[in-house]
Amino acid sequence: MRQHFHQLREAGPGVVAPLYATLVLCCMAGGCAVVFADNTVSTVHQSDTVVSDEQQAAELQTADGFPVVGATSQFMPAALECTRRPLDIAIGGDGFFQLQLPNGETRYTRYDKFHPDADGQVVSAGRYLLTPPITVPIGLTHLEIGIDGIVICVEDGDTAHPGNLGQIQLAIFQNPAVLSSEGSNLLAQTTASGDAVVGNASDPGFGILCQACLKDSRVEPVPELISLISAEHAYIVKSKPTRAGDEQLFTATGIQR
Repeated sequence: MRQHFHQLREAGPGVVAPLYATLVLCCMAGGCAVVFADNTVSTVHQSDTVVSDEQQAAELQTADGFPVVGATSQFMPAALECTRRPLDIAIGGDGFFQLQLPNGETRYTRYDKFHPDADGQVVSAGRYLLTPPITVPIGLTHLEIGIDGIVICVEDGDTAHPGNLGQIQLAIFQNPAVLSSEGSNLLAQTTASGDAVVGNASDPGFGILCQACLKDSRVEPVPELISLISAEHAYIVKSKPTRAGDEQLFTATGIQR
């Protein structure tokens, strides 16, 4: 850790400050890899410039940069943190919770903090209904969620007759990395991701549920910040020829005027 901070100090405040804001956005994204295209080049024709005895038109190529062509989500294992809140539910392995939007459409999430709404229905932090729906009765004294998603409860201290509230199901995809992110921890199915396959937790191919647990952040801020600094330094080095070409074009334009 000390070595990481030493490298940050060597980079200087002029580099660290602008990259810190970028790092914060990356941490909030929750594991997203940005895909860049190759550097695009534009050709500028200078018909009035003499470059040979044949009076051919000169061409100057300018770099337009590396455009972003997409982003893929990354779902990697993470450590679990015990919270003792019964509706904090972490997924161990593959699978996504299913949420119903107000318009009836289904979205998917790995976000693991739920709570009952005014009607007792279990909803996400964004107040989207968990599906299949689970309703927590009033007067509940104990709630237990098994690794298979079966939810049982004890009402008014009657431990001899626990109630079955239903079973939380998960959805899996053939290619989950290309699910479309819609913000607020919501993911939408895409053509490339394939159709959702719904099943019970702990079934083959599906993960298990861990009650009263949240997943820790997988982002290590200091190493990620150092990687951003290295990327910026590489960009500065590679952009110098482009800057020199721009200066030459500016000089040539001024001479023609």
